[in-house]
Formats: sequence, structure tokens, C-alpha cells
Amino acid sequence: MPGDTRDECIGVVKVPLAPEVREYVKAGMLDPSISGTMPAPPRTSADAVRTLRSAEEDIGSLRALITGSALPKAGRSVLYILPRVELAYMKLMEDVPDRDAESMRTLRLENAGDALLLHLRQLDGVIGQTVRGEMGTALGGQLQCLIALKEVEDDYLDLRKVLDKGKGGGAGR
Repeated sequence: MPGDTRDECIGVVKVPLAPEVREYVKAGMLDPSISGTMPAPPRTSADAVRTLRSAEEDIGSLRALITGSALPKAGRSVLYILPRVELAYMKLMEDVPDRDAESMRTLRLENAGDALLLHLRQLDGVIGQTVRGEMGTALGGQLQCLIALKEVEDDYLDLRKVLDKGKGGGAGR
């Protein structure tokens, strides 16, 4: 479940954050053994931008955790970061006015956001495999985690560039 930061959730497939799934969660219609606190989605595009900007510090702390062999803690951090970034990105894309849906800025936002989410999920998976001993040696797994983290860092920088060009808040504003 998104928001569940227990060690056993590192590197496993998560329930999607689509709006209809959020409604099932609110209604208590999912298996009660699934735990986690779904983060609240941002209310406005400006809130979404603030959430994405605040993720920079969290992403920046991952390198020290991985190189310091604190992989379970790094995995829990990714589990904390991922749903917040995803909900913020979804809010920005939801608020794109129809007239701006094909603008270059919107396309850059979409590309950067999709890439960041993909690589955050990949990092989650690699950390999970390493923690469970599925990557061969610990050093080999740690190196794969650093490679995946580099992709996340690059994607975050790309996303930040798009956000910095539209300091007013939302994707099309």
C-alpha cells in the first residue's frame, strides 16, 4: 500500500494511486491486512509544486544511506517519497488547462515526471532485491542501487528545471 514504510514493503509492487483506488481505501474496501497511510493529495498546483520541491532533500539523503549500507532505511525513505511525488505529479497533470495540454512545458513536465516515477519505482525494487540478498553480493547490490539512484537524481533535476521555469505553480500556469 502506498505510504506503508515497513521493511517488508520495500521492493514489492504497490497498489496504484489512481483516484478510484483512493476511494476504495477511504471506504475501507481493501483487504484489512494491507496497511499504510495513504498521503493526502495536494489540494492545489502550488501545494503540489511545494511537495515536489521538498522531495529534493529526501532524495538527496538517499546517497548517504546507500553508501553507508543503511539499505533498509533507504528503502523506507523511497517508500515515503514515492507516493508523495506521485500524488503531486498527478495533481499538476490534472490541472493542465486543455489549451496547454500540448505545450512544450507540459510535455517536458510529463516526460520528467514519468521518468522520475519510473526510476523511483526501479530504485525501490533494486533496494528490495539487495536487502533480500537477491542481487548476489552486497557490494553488487549496493552499486546497482547507486546506479538507480543516479537516474532518480537526474530525473529530479529535469523536473526541477521545468518547475523553475513556471514559478507560478501549476503546469499550464
